[in-house]
Amino acid sequence: MSQALWTQLKYFFPEKVCFGEPLKQYTSFGIGGPADCLITVETVAELRKVLAVMNDYQQTFFLLGKGTNVLISDRGIRGVVIRLAGEFTQAEVKGNELIAGAACPISLLLRLSIQHTLSGLEFAIGLPGSLGGAVYMNAGSKDVGIGSLVKEIHLVCPDGSYEIRSGENLHFSYRHSSLKPGEIITRIILKLREEGRKEELLSKMKEGYAHRVSHQPLREKSAGCIFKNPPGGSAGELIDLAGLKGFSIGDAQVSTIHANFFINQHQASCDQILRLMNLAQKKVHQFCGLALEPEVLIWGQSDDD
Repeated sequence: MSQALWTQLKYFFPEKVCFGEPLKQYTSFGIGGPADCLITVETVAELRKVLAVMNDYQQTFFLLGKGTNVLISDRGIRGVVIRLAGEFTQAEVKGNELIAGAACPISLLLRLSIQHTLSGLEFAIGLPGSLGGAVYMNAGSKDVGIGSLVKEIHLVCPDGSYEIRSGENLHFSYRHSSLKPGEIITRIILKLREEGRKEELLSKMKEGYAHRVSHQPLREKSAGCIFKNPPGGSAGELIDLAGLKGFSIGDAQVSTIHANFFINQHQASCDQILRLMNLAQKKVHQFCGLALEPEVLIWGQSDDD
């Protein structure tokens, strides 16, 4: 980053820019070195202004949501990391539609759906993170993704232009959408169903949460599922069958509850997680010939690179 860019960001956003900010406190893994610059924006106008400055200096950026599906290098990020706050965390209900900012936590949307007796989000119980990140990667369970509920999204493109796209045009598939890197979701409209009875909806969600807690290490520091499930299979089962369930490298451990969750037991480094991922890919390939594809996003460089 140039000194001129630093000066511009400090001038336009004096209260919202941090330099050398450790990113591990912003990730569910609890892993991540310092960012050259971390800037928090609270409105679409602020976001577009940041992107205008980025474009003036031809500076790339990273968008960090709740940090639940990302592994960040211990060396940190060279450049600008943008976080959404303020209006991007808000949500409301109109009829059977949930209208929410991209930084709105999934947990808040679940509470709103219960309050307004709207069903359709039950599969998301226990999912960490924010709505924007979930939509971008079509997060969900093994059988259903949140993309099936998306009616419309609003987004800001890298050049600062504003667009509205229908859910049909996002071409959702397993852990995938047609959204391109640099396109920032700002607002989402989810279309749900009227359930009728709050008690029934709450009972379904409690049952779903109990199932997740018993099958996934939700209370541990992880990034959720570390690999995508191969077609017709389960990455967790394959890692287990390859003999790695509970295996550790330093403080990085393959969960003893679900082998597709890697745990930061204490002070695991990014490099330890990457070495464990590489080992799992190697062992599974030796076991059955399948190549596991990471689901977690990897930012920066490992210590070995």
